[in-house]
Order: sequence, then structure tokens, then C-alpha cells
Amino acid sequence: QNSWDAYLQHALGARTRRNMRRALRQVEAHDDLSVTQVDKNSIDRDIEALLSLNQQRWGPNPKAHWYRSMMRYLFEKDSLWLNVLWDHSSPIAALAGIYDSHKDVFSA
Repeated sequence: QNSWDAYLQHALGARTRRNMRRALRQVEAHDDLSVTQVDKNSIDRDIEALLSLNQQRWGPNPKAHWYRSMMRYLFEKDSLWLNVLWDHSSPIAALAGIYDSHKDVFSA
């Protein structure tokens, strides 16, 4: 059974499951939160949100220009996954990943 409830029940311990459900209730009760997925209209905004959050946490990154170029290139190749969590219009979290958009490459 592949579902969120099955994951919570079978993959997490009781304490973690309880904490996860409590955290999710708190997020759901916060009306001003939203999650965006990168698209052609938001690519620059979302990359800047990610880099800004990274800089706030870790300080200036001399490779920021390279990361910006790399993420734009990956987006153009349909290989960038980037979501941003917003509180109103302020980014509060962002996560990026690279994936293989050519799923049939490894099929037999």
C-alpha cells in the first residue's frame, strides 16, 4: 500500500509519527503558507529565493553565480526539481534536486 498513511504507520516510529502529524496540523492551520514548483515564469525568482536562503544560513557563497547558471541550464533540460515554501511573499524554505527526465533511458 503506497500512501502517506501507510508510510507514517510502517516507516516511522510512534514518536516520530506523532511529531510529524502535529507538525502537519500546524502547517495546515497556517493559511498564509504556500508551496510553488519552478516553472518558466518563476525560474529566476525561485533560484534567487533558494540562493538567498542559502546565503542567510551559510553566508556569501563565491560559487552563487555558477549555481545560478547550473540551475537555469538544468531547468532548460527539464532536469531541475525546485520547490519553494512561502509565507505570504517571503521564501522560508527551498529545496532543489536534479533528476533524469529521460525515464526510459534505463528501461530494458
